[in-house]
Amino acid sequence: MVIHLYLDENVDRRLIFLLRAAGFDVVYSRDEHPSGVSDHMHLLICAQERRIMITHDRDDYRLLHFAWQDWFAAFAVVSFPRHAGILRLPQSPELSTPNAAHVVDEFLTQSAPEDFSNRLFEWSR
Repeated sequence: MVIHLYLDENVDRRLIFLLRAAGFDVVYSRDEHPSGVSDHMHLLICAQERRIMITHDRDDYRLLHFAWQDWFAAFAVVSFPRHAGILRLPQSPELSTPNAAHVVDEFLTQSAPEDFSNRLFEWSR
């Protein structure tokens, strides 16, 4: 099963090629959408396309993730849409691009894609 990923505009472009070589279907936000698209729109695109978001942005996506869950629950939406998941990675030099590719590959291939649905993960050493 192919895992579909969406790389946020703050992620190094080289990660696309490393993840594609590992067998992932990768879309890079800068190639698909104009610069400056807001984070909430990126998350919406990921939800619509069932792609796991890979980002370095901690605070904005953490806020969006919890708002996504809380707002649907607050309005008692029984069958609310789910995003495919968010994986936040630290930036270089804390995590180099080749090491980031290894981390993503190892993390995402250990579980089924549905295990990431509507969840937020933050990788740290």
